[in-house]
Amino acid sequence: MPFPQGVPHRVLKTVVARVCACGIACAVVGGCSLSPIARHAAAFSSASSLVIESSEDAYRTANDLRVREQMEAAVYAYDYASGADLQFDPHKEFKPLFTADQLAARITVFDALELYGESLAQIAGHPSKEDTEALEGAAAGVGQNLAGLSGEIHSKFAGVPAITGTESAVISTALKALGEYLQTRVIKKSLPKVTGDMDVHVKALCDLLQEDIKVMKTQADSDYTSLLMTQNQFVLHNKLDAVEKRNEVEKEMAVVREQRANERLLDALSAAVLKLQLTHHVLAAGAAGNNPGSLKQNIADLQAAGKDLSSYYKSLLVAQ
Repeated sequence: MPFPQGVPHRVLKTVVARVCACGIACAVVGGCSLSPIARHAAAFSSASSLVIESSEDAYRTANDLRVREQMEAAVYAYDYASGADLQFDPHKEFKPLFTADQLAARITVFDALELYGESLAQIAGHPSKEDTEALEGAAAGVGQNLAGLSGEIHSKFAGVPAITGTESAVISTALKALGEYLQTRVIKKSLPKVTGDMDVHVKALCDLLQEDIKVMKTQADSDYTSLLMTQNQFVLHNKLDAVEKRNEVEKEMAVVREQRANERLLDALSAAVLKLQLTHHVLAAGAAGNNPGSLKQNIADLQAAGKDLSSYYKSLLVAQ
């Protein structure tokens, strides 16, 4: 489970929301006398939080859509299949896109990246003792779990082609580094040093998620294509009157709409994760005094990516 030290997901989100709100208030009002790079760190934290929470929702939605597609396919297979071994068994569980442990591993990676972003806002800002203790308490549990995940990459991210040889070592190192940071970080650390040291690890984890999303897209394309073929076979092998045939055709059109919506969701998810990685890289450069001019635009783009992803997710909920 993602929180071995008793930090439930809703508590973590409350901590992140409060710390983020304080950081942005300081950045906007200016009462905390934040430096320009500190304001950028607070803005990055806010934008990345939106992207990450929307990404977690997108993962859960993709998992639910996979099960729903299999349920629909089973109904059609039951109607036209010949042979007892092909008949629908209501006791048989459908295979999810991710098992509970595999989904939890991905959520842990996202939570760790979100807490890391919040820590940057604290390092650069003036957090209260309460906010510092709250964030460190949440980070300790997630950091411990993330470090442990480094030894379970192949089981928790099974099916991701990129995790072989050198890539596996890079990902394991990134998980350990971020996990250790979340467990032992000190607010007085230098923002340029932290972002500089962690940039390669943030990239490795975002690359992992990008490869993961590619697998999700391939699986979704296969599932929806299979469902459409099964529906078509049902129409061809059964004598349907005009109204029944029309209803079945409308169902096929609905599946196509759902397939396209799912593609848009995964495309938006991929774009948001990529933008998160690129914006962190620009933040690290800006903190070191290298080309900080493009940082504001990159953060705005990251915020927009998070909003786009959130809107796709909400549109899928309405469609359901």
